[in-house]
Amino acid sequence: MAKSLDEILKKLQDEQSERNKLQQQKDNEIFEAREKARLEYIKRNKMFEKAFNPSAAASSAAGAGGGRITPLPTHYILSFEYYAHTLNYIEQDGTITPAEVQPFNGSTVMCDCQDDTNFVYFVTYNPDTSLFTFGKLNKTTLNRIDIDTANITDAVSSEPGSLYYEGSGNFIYLDTFFGSSPDVQNILRISQDGATITPLSTFDANPLFIHSLCKFGGQTYAVLNDSYIISRLDTIDIETASTTLLDYLSMNVDTLPDGIVNTKVWYTFDLREKDGELWGSFIFTDKDDGVQPYACIGKLNVDNQDIDYVIGLPYPFPDLVYSSFVFL
Repeated sequence: MAKSLDEILKKLQDEQSERNKLQQQKDNEIFEAREKARLEYIKRNKMFEKAFNPSAAASSAAGAGGGRITPLPTHYILSFEYYAHTLNYIEQDGTITPAEVQPFNGSTVMCDCQDDTNFVYFVTYNPDTSLFTFGKLNKTTLNRIDIDTANITDAVSSEPGSLYYEGSGNFIYLDTFFGSSPDVQNILRISQDGATITPLSTFDANPLFIHSLCKFGGQTYAVLNDSYIISRLDTIDIETASTTLLDYLSMNVDTLPDGIVNTKVWYTFDLREKDGELWGSFIFTDKDDGVQPYACIGKLNVDNQDIDYVIGLPYPFPDLVYSSFVFL
């Protein structure tokens, strides 16, 4: 009987070992595919830069050759691509160039700070260490300065959702990005020095899910998605997480490029105020059949919930998602 039990135990161990090997092989294949896609994406953007911005490519080559250091150009938008975890510059003509400095290796949200205008503030998650970090980047050099890791890691458990500057030395942070399918989302206040993190409220994320929070014109707005994957604009009380629907979002057809008549907004990944206007990163498609999707950086009119198409973005969704951005 003892021998029989030993044989059974060995068989179970062998089967478990084989399952572990198969799972590891599968994980490796997924990682290699994602890494290949990430490198190909960076390669394509570098080729695009050389083709359409030869002067910048020549300057980069000169700098690499050991000549005098060429100052970094003045860019329009700094964006974070969710799947590759890369920073990219988006210009007013739609040109996208990967930043030479890549300070993140996991999910990240960013925002500017009116009381510290030379820096971009961020919350990032490092999947290698399972740690969160609150910090800031120099807008010119992208030099990363970590402000706090211990406090925010203790306070949150889901990948970053959105971040905005509330004023008076405080930021408002929303946890959980759209791919995580949470039951709840937490809203927290983070002090600028990272020393104080205060839970404010919890949002029931079923069936609605908050994509982004933003303060605009003295009011806090939330962009939510319902179970039908339609983006809507609400006002929100961050102290209670109670929301009030204004309306579902739609594209202003008068601003769309020729040949695009789509108006249904699928996702709004980030909201950002600039010069008294509210901007966002949007993915939209045909209101009736949903066949052809498009992506853009656009301006959101809070009075009628229409979105002006401004800067077109490439759309191999879900392989590319510009989930957070700031104006430089």
